[in-house]
Amino acid sequence: MTQRRPPMPPLVIYVAGPYSGPDQDAIDRNVAAAAAVGQEIMRLGHVALVPHTMTHNWDHGTGLVYKDFIRCDLALLRCCNAICMVDGWESSPGAVGELHEARRLVMPVYMGVEEVPWADER
Repeated sequence: MTQRRPPMPPLVIYVAGPYSGPDQDAIDRNVAAAAAVGQEIMRLGHVALVPHTMTHNWDHGTGLVYKDFIRCDLALLRCCNAICMVDGWESSPGAVGELHEARRLVMPVYMGVEEVPWADER
């Protein structure tokens, strides 16, 4: 009799991609793109952590600056099991840094949501 393996728990997947842009419309598009990737990750049965949506517009009149967000983003990344890159990540110094940190941590790296397996296929 063959034993069936128990279902594997979902991964917590950090979504990394560009946030900044030349204007507010570009920033809003970047946030929407990251959110769409996070939603697809959830459809695949995983947990998505999308910093873009967590701190969107927190740099407006708060005194918070780029280094504050990067510090927090890297701390959040270290709590995850994997990272998924959003299209255009190559042009984002923050996303490039997040990818380097994920590789340093020997974390699974998905170069797009199409590479993310279903939660029960791990």
